[in-house]
Amino acid sequence: MMHPDPALETLPEAERFPVLSSRQEAFCRHYVATGNAAAAARQSGYAPASARQTGHALLQRPHIVGRVRQTRQLSSDPDIS
Repeated sequence: MMHPDPALETLPEAERFPVLSSRQEAFCRHYVATGNAAAAARQSGYAPASARQTGHALLQRPHIVGRVRQTRQLSSDPDIS
């Protein structure tokens, strides 16, 4: 997936994606582990009543998707312990 602004593709990854909050970071970790956005939102401390909507909304944000991809890569890399 290309970044919405192609000019940003040339920036280092740390500059393309803003810093995530602790809940957003937890959401990414839980989403990679479970594959379920609603469960990941609940486990990350978001309101249970709106976890489905929150999970969907988080996955629409490029910086969240980027962190999920990065987390997946790190968790599948056998050289990283």
